[in-house]
Amino acid sequence: MRWAAGALVALLATACGGGLGGGAREVELAALLADPASFADQQVRVRATFFEDPQVRVLAEALAESYPPQPAGAMIWVEGRAPEGGCLESDLGIVWGEVEAEGVFRHSSSGGLGVPPIYELALVDAELSCPSG
Repeated sequence: MRWAAGALVALLATACGGGLGGGAREVELAALLADPASFADQQVRVRATFFEDPQVRVLAEALAESYPPQPAGAMIWVEGRAPEGGCLESDLGIVWGEVEAEGVFRHSSSGGLGVPPIYELALVDAELSCPSG
């Protein structure tokens, strides 16, 4: 009987997107953008382009071909600091590059997320790191 209860707990934890430790769900950026409601309030890990200037800190779908670059396409406001290390470029007070970001994904179709509160998508309590390969 104890085995059956333990198996049920493990099965439910796996079905909910994590092991018993409740780790982050690996997600492609395209999947987050295509169906954000299905990931709302979940701990996710995503690889994306990071962009930060004095007023904006986002994960962006792409960077515009300009110098310094600007975010282009869909954006996810991110609450977290740029990672230390050589994976980012910096110039003129702007930081950009590829990162792995893990945090709680938020979605609000009416906006109101981020700073300023104009974003429909946000990654809060985020930890950003340089990609691991």
